[in-house]
Amino acid sequence: PLLSSWARGGSSRLKAREAILIVTLGWTLTSFFGSLPFVFSGSIPSLVDAFFETVSGLTTTGATVIPDIEVLPRGLLLWRSFTHWLGGMGILVMTLAILPTLGVGGVRIFKAESTGPAPNKFTPRI
Repeated sequence: PLLSSWARGGSSRLKAREAILIVTLGWTLTSFFGSLPFVFSGSIPSLVDAFFETVSGLTTTGATVIPDIEVLPRGLLLWRSFTHWLGGMGILVMTLAILPTLGVGGVRIFKAESTGPAPNKFTPRI
């Protein structure tokens, strides 16, 4: 329904089922393509373990299947660090941008951390 409505120029409002499908496909594809550097380098020969390592980075869990991280090539260490950084940025974006538009508790966080005067807040923002 989503693609057909875009093709016809109809309403672009997402339904819950379509949003869940998009998020699921996005996470799966991002994790799959993110695991390819681990597999192609031979550092993690199993695609399942490489997928786990990437999901761990993107969710900022910190779990790993690599027994000795220090022996990884620098490029893979950078890639692994980048997945953790990207996961952290994703959490910030979700908290500060997406949750307020959905009316979920992120509005308070956004207003508390935004600049500008706040008449009902007497403590300075740091």
